[in-house]
Amino acid sequence: LNLQNARDPATQRRFDREGEILARLNHPNIVRLLGRGVDEPTGRAYLALEFVPGQDLSNLLQRCQDHRLSVDEAVF
Repeated sequence: LNLQNARDPATQRRFDREGEILARLNHPNIVRLLGRGVDEPTGRAYLALEFVPGQDLSNLLQRCQDHRLSVDEAVF
């Protein structure tokens, strides 16, 4: 959560809720939440997610025409 938004109470609540929901999800196609917290020196909230090997989405989109994925590419 970037520092500008980290100070907004509504954004903090949304971020916390996202972490709570993600912690309850258990599906092979959803990354697992490994931890969450707040970096004390900066006050920045974070979610720690499992590493998934493969391509970076931004790199994939850069190679696609019009920066869009076809349905087949998006649902592989």
